[in-house]
Amino acid sequence: MKHSFRLKKSQIKTVFFEKLDIKSVSIENKSDVENAITNILVFNDLDSYLNPIDCSYNFINTSVSFQLELNPERDKKDFFKTIKKFTEFIEDTTENKKAN
Repeated sequence: MKHSFRLKKSQIKTVFFEKLDIKSVSIENKSDVENAITNILVFNDLDSYLNPIDCSYNFINTSVSFQLELNPERDKKDFFKTIKKFTEFIEDTTENKKAN
């Protein structure tokens, strides 16, 4: 099972700054996208459930896209719960940024 995401680079940077307390993150290619998403998954204890795949970075509009895939050894019922947790973590951080 897979779920696709498209985010602005600034959203990822906000998550790193606000939630992970990492002041600087470089996202310039697909490997950087994969590493950034993996770090967010690890922080949320989701790395044993989900893996980032098909990562890409568009330098023209500074967006990132990726899919999160459920690990094969995990039950399908875990997929929706973990995707929701990941999505809420990203949205909560970027919503707070807009409110300030």
